[in-house]
Amino acid sequence: FTNFYTPIFLSTIDGEYMTKTGLLPKQGVWSLYRSRDNYLPFTMGHQLKEQDYLTTAYHNGQYTYYNRHLSHPNLGYEEYIAGSSRLDIDYSIWPQSDLEMIDVTVPDFIEKSPFAIYYLTISGHLEYNRYNQMALRNWHYVEDLPYSTPIKCFLAQHVEFDKALESLVAQLEEEGLAEETVIAISSDHWPYGLRDANYLNERSDIDRTDFFNRDRLPFIIWHEGIEAQEIDKLSSTIDILPTLLNLFGLEYDSRLMIGQDIFADTDPMVIFSNRNWLTEKGKYYKSQEEFIPHNDEENISDKYVESINQEVYNRFRISRLMLDKNYYYHLFK
Repeated sequence: FTNFYTPIFLSTIDGEYMTKTGLLPKQGVWSLYRSRDNYLPFTMGHQLKEQDYLTTAYHNGQYTYYNRHLSHPNLGYEEYIAGSSRLDIDYSIWPQSDLEMIDVTVPDFIEKSPFAIYYLTISGHLEYNRYNQMALRNWHYVEDLPYSTPIKCFLAQHVEFDKALESLVAQLEEEGLAEETVIAISSDHWPYGLRDANYLNERSDIDRTDFFNRDRLPFIIWHEGIEAQEIDKLSSTIDILPTLLNLFGLEYDSRLMIGQDIFADTDPMVIFSNRNWLTEKGKYYKSQEEFIPHNDEENISDKYVESINQEVYNRFRISRLMLDKNYYYHLFK
């Protein structure tokens, strides 16, 4: 997905919330933690557990960080396994290795198909310098590249993630499960450890100093044997869940989610935490109350801009109420 955005709210935890629920976060709080006692029937964990999948979440960071030990079981995962006392990897280094996490955990589920596994990886975590253990481990892959040290460290760290995926796919193939497996990959936010976006411009084909381009990040769905294709429809993090639910043929009511199936015949919209927004017609800067059309020759009315602003307000308000009022519980239970 080449026109995909991951708007940043409160760092990693809100990126997870949007991915897992298809809702916008409530600003100023950890929405995923706030949802720990709410009924969340549409998450992939709950949906696939009802189809008798084994559901497990893994993280090679700390067990209680962001109170994930409270929020993740509520997402439908039978186990949340993280931290040095639960995950047998080297916690004496920082950041921890994604490859080690994969190789330690795959034996837990590889012979228990069908399974729905959630990995929250950490090898790409800041700081991007030569003290970072993942940057040191993979430095020989990048040391001759024509970039600054922070970018080379960033790339070296993600080599560890590449190795983790390589190992995962190889083990799936060895068990004859690759053709039955779907892997969806997304990020939680832009690499704000590279605080000067000009670092990103060393490697990027688009200007990352632009607010909107900063949050334009990859989303990948992989399935062995499927023909490779690029989807350039405008989309964002909250669209991941409804897209996957439809691809898996799982039942849900699309009216009850803020995100939209990317493949649906709907007008796409990307909403940012500061109320900026993107549509196929243009981009809007809330603080300046300025709309810039993608096509200078197209006449966009003030009424259109007002209607999108109202829609953005509604989506934030409804997302907040769904979280605060435990809406799905009252609707279904």
